[in-house]
Amino acid sequence: MTFLDSYEKELRLFVQSLNGYVSYHKKQVDYGNNTPISISEIQIIERILDDKDVILTDLAIKIGVSLAAVSKSIIKLEKRGLVERYKLPTNKKEKKIKVTTLGEETYKLYQEFTYINYFKKVFEKIDSASEKEKEVLHDFFQTLVDFTENYEEQLEKFRTKKL
Repeated sequence: MTFLDSYEKELRLFVQSLNGYVSYHKKQVDYGNNTPISISEIQIIERILDDKDVILTDLAIKIGVSLAAVSKSIIKLEKRGLVERYKLPTNKKEKKIKVTTLGEETYKLYQEFTYINYFKKVFEKIDSASEKEKEVLHDFFQTLVDFTENYEEQLEKFRTKKL
């Protein structure tokens, strides 16, 4: 793959970082309160904290996963006492989800750990960058987001051209 040769060092680091993230995405980690949780579960808790009294359907949309997947995760989180579902007196049909005190504590420990060990260093690097470098970084990440969001569509176009 000669088109990658001049970017090999950067691409290897990028792929290594993605592989590291993927390896921890579903892995249960204890951040110090004897409550193991995965990054994917942390993301669910984070969205619930962002939108108090969220319903399951809206949560699935915000996270970008199927309703079945988020429902399965909510059941696991509920069994471990990290979230709870409840009904409003005004609407007995619809169940809302909220983060429990244990869920908030676990999320805060995760935030502290990731800030100290990751984000603090990243933010220092970004703070030392010029405005132009920050734009390039932003554009780089936006290109990655666009790629992942349009992957299936682009793949289909690619396959069609090859036939």
